[in-house]
Amino acid sequence: MQRYVVGFFLSFHGVIHWLGASLAWGLAEYERLDNDPWFDMPSWLVDLWGGVWLAALLLFAAAGVAVVLGRVWWRQAALVGVVVSTIAIIPYVSGASLGLAANVIVVAILIATARGTLDLPGSPEAGRA
Repeated sequence: MQRYVVGFFLSFHGVIHWLGASLAWGLAEYERLDNDPWFDMPSWLVDLWGGVWLAALLLFAAAGVAVVLGRVWWRQAALVGVVVSTIAIIPYVSGASLGLAANVIVVAILIATARGTLDLPGSPEAGRA
């Protein structure tokens, strides 16, 4: 059951990154989100930043699917996803602060897995009964 909950959380967190990509590329506008970075960015950098948001989406979605399928590499994908996600959030922190909280939860999941507190693929206790 833990695999499915964590897999859903990782995948959902990834899909949320589509908001950042779609805003950066002008594909959508969301009234309740602060769409502007806290510092001036040239348009080419805003477009590039959309790619960073998309990379975070792909990493978290892959990690979510991998944990459900029992692949141990989900941890590496999730860890890189946290780093990329945090980089994506930096210019938009006022509108994406909940994303930082989600990244902290992912780090807590990774730590709990490494310590064996969560029985997920790659944890020291995985497969022992």
